[in-house]
Amino acid sequence: MPVYLIDYDLNSPGQDYTKLIKKIMEFPAYCSNLIYSWAIYYNGSSKDVLNSIAPFLDSSDRVIISRLNDDSIWYLDKEKSEWITNHSSHP
Repeated sequence: MPVYLIDYDLNSPGQDYTKLIKKIMEFPAYCSNLIYSWAIYYNGSSKDVLNSIAPFLDSSDRVIISRLNDDSIWYLDKEKSEWITNHSSHP
């Protein structure tokens, strides 16, 4: 199963991230790797991920969903780095 990164910025003042985060936590496996970034383990497309979380976004929000591949690289703490490595085909 591929690993996707969900990077987001909810732009409305006072917007509640709780519902979006709960939705992200419904994916088969997940890891919060930066303040507004999650890695998820999911057997679907980037578009499927967006369609899943779209009901929790509004017109001023911004999101990028990207699938990790062999050219992906990151610099995170050991626990988060291991999570991504263990859930992806990344060496």
